[in-house]
Amino acid sequence: MDAMWNIVARVIFAAVLLCQAFGAAYFANVTNRQIRPYLDAHMEADARTALLVFIYLFLSAASASGSSVVTILSALKPAEKKPASCCHFVWTAIKVCFTLAMIAMGIITAKASWAWRRLFEINGEDYLAQQSYGLAVMMTIFLTMVAAFLLGSALVCLATFVAKRKTGAVSTANPSHNDIEGQKGAVDVIKKENSMND
Repeated sequence: MDAMWNIVARVIFAAVLLCQAFGAAYFANVTNRQIRPYLDAHMEADARTALLVFIYLFLSAASASGSSVVTILSALKPAEKKPASCCHFVWTAIKVCFTLAMIAMGIITAKASWAWRRLFEINGEDYLAQQSYGLAVMMTIFLTMVAAFLLGSALVCLATFVAKRKTGAVSTANPSHNDIEGQKGAVDVIKKENSMND
């Protein structure tokens, strides 16, 4: 039953990632083809921000679509437990840095798109104002989901740590008892093997 819920959760997560990828790809196209040319003609500083937003949205679409494929494949093939290594630590550090950079760029994108919406409304560019509003809403939802995921992950890690500490305290309370039980089990296995051989 747990395996089924795990697969369902992974499929839902993959669907959310695909929605994010499609949204980011759409708004990357809008930013590159419509918003950036308008800002190039009117405000050069915002045009640079639009270029950064385009790059962020492009990377976001690529990473979200790649992550959705990995999520679906991981549901089909269970993960193998591997011992921790230096390469694993470095790869985890790179992923954390990439995630933090993407979150920072997401905040910049949300802030810039709200400002662009006001700018386009003042200049009478209703279509661009609507697109900027859509981008701002998508980024707000995305950042809210990321915050909820990070909070949930922190709570799961905390609960796991507390549970391990409690079970660790019980199992290490009498280590000699555990050793004696293990030795008795080994002796019983050896006796059974000897009796079968005789």
